Order: sequence, then structure tokens, then C-alpha cells
Amino acid sequence: MLGQISQISLEQFTALLSNAWKRRISSVHIHHTWKPRAGQWKGKTTVEAMRRVHMQDNGWSDIAQHLTIGPDGTLWTGRHLDRVPASARGFNGTAAEGPLMIEMVGDFDAGQDQFGGAQAQAAFQATAAICQAFGLQVSALRFHREFNPEKSCQGTGIDLAAFRQSVAL
Repeated sequence: MLGQISQISLEQFTALLSNAWKRRISSVHIHHTWKPRAGQWKGKTTVEAMRRVHMQDNGWSDIAQHLTIGPDGTLWTGRHLDRVPASARGFNGTAAEGPLMIEMVGDFDAGQDQFGGAQAQAAFQATAAICQAFGLQVSALRFHREFNPEKSCQGTGIDLAAFRQSVAL
């Protein structure tokens, strides 16, 4: 399923994580889309549009992220887990080891979309499943802005320490 755009349950995602992967996952990179915003969400159509932009406009080989989380809490597969993400220049890892990238649909800068409800629950649960599957501590969760201070990504309205604490529960 990874490598194609498909809606997936948390249970299916957790089962996929238990497969024998070629890449060792050493961290989790968390992003927000900024655009599209939560109100523009149309499920698979939105994820497919992201893939087109990433490939046609950005010139990448595929959608940047391995997992997309919709505002409604749905999980969507993307780039194959054995492929390096297009997460943060200089921090994407190698074919042998690197991050799993999650993209959450919305603009989570202060005063914009609110991060909460089903989306937050799904983000915390999926991230916890990744940490458990790959033996990662919550300190391995990184927001995009840590690699590029010019970016607000994951959004100024989300605190990294609080996000990590919610994953650890």
C-alpha cells in the first residue's frame, strides 16, 4: 500500500510498519501543508493534488511524505517507506537510514487552522506506532522548522514538547 495513495486505518498502518523494510527509520519528521488549509480538504483528491504539485512543480520523484493525515483524522499512504522523503534539505537521510515523514493537512500557525480533535488523535497514535515499531524515543520526533528556521512548519500554534508528550502517553 505504501507508494500509492490509499486511505488506511491505524491498524493497517501499524501492521505495515511491522514489515521488513530496507531503510532503518531513525526519526519522524512532522510537517503541516500550510496550503492546502483544513477547509480545502477533499480526501484522496487533495493527496493526489499534492503528489502532482510535488512531482510537476517541485520536480521530485514522488509525493514528499510517507503518510498524510487529513483534518478528519484519516490516514493516507504516500511515498514508499523504503524511499527517502523530501522532508528537509540535508536531513532526508539515505537509502539505508533516515526519517519517516508525516504531512498533516492544515495551516497550524497561530490564528489559522486549529490542531485538535480527530486529526491530533490520529497524529499522536500514528506517531506512537512509528516510535514503537522502530524503537524510537519521542526525542526522535522533529518539526520541519528545526531544520529550517525560516519555516514555521509544523506551525507556530503547535508546541513540540506538548506534541512529544501526547505521543508518549
